[in-house]
Amino acid sequence: MENLGSIFSGISFGLIAGISIGPTFFLILEHTITRSRTQGFLSAAGVILSDILIFALAGIGLAQFIEQDNILFYFGLGGSIMLMIIGLSLLINMKKHHLPLSHKYSSLPFLQCFLVNTLNPFNWLYWIMAQGVILASGSIKVSFNFVIFLSVFLTETVLMALKVFLAQNLRRIIQGKWEKILNVIVSAVLIASGLFLFWRTIQLC
Repeated sequence: MENLGSIFSGISFGLIAGISIGPTFFLILEHTITRSRTQGFLSAAGVILSDILIFALAGIGLAQFIEQDNILFYFGLGGSIMLMIIGLSLLINMKKHHLPLSHKYSSLPFLQCFLVNTLNPFNWLYWIMAQGVILASGSIKVSFNFVIFLSVFLTETVLMALKVFLAQNLRRIIQGKWEKILNVIVSAVLIASGLFLFWRTIQLC
C-alpha cells in the first residue's frame, strides 16, 4: 500500500510538471515545428534532466541554499534575461529556420531548455515543495523515494513526448507564412515570460 501511495504521489507531481504550459513548452513547440522532431525531443530532454537535477538537490537538502532570497533573485534575473534574449534571437534569425533539416541538428535546443528551466526560481520552489510534501507524508525510506522518483519522471517523460508529437502534427499544418507567424508568437511569449519572471523575481526581494 505504501508503494501504491508513493506511485500516486509521484504521478501527481509528474502530471503537474508535465502539463504545465510555460516558456519551455513554447520552446519545445518552436524547436519541433521549425527544426525537427529530434530537436523537439532534445528540448524535452533538457527540461526533464533539469527537473531531475533540481529534484535531486532538493532531496539531499542543497536546495535550502538555493531557497535564500538573494540566490533566487539572481536565478530569476538570469532566467528572465535568457528568456528575453532567446525570444529576440528567434525574431532576428527567423529566416535561418528555413535551412535544410541537415543543418538544424545541434545541442542548442537542449541547452536552451535546460538553462531556462534551471534558472527559473519558481521551478526550484515547486520541487522543494514537492520534496517537502513527500517528507511530510512519511516517505523517507530510500525504496519509497526511488518509487516516487520513477513515478514523477516517467509521467513527465510521457507527457513531454506527447507535447513533441502534438507539435509534430501541427508542423504538417503550419507551413510558410504560418510558420513565421508561429515564430513571432513564440518570440512574443518568451519575451513576455521573461518580463513577467523579472517582475515576479523583484517581488521575492
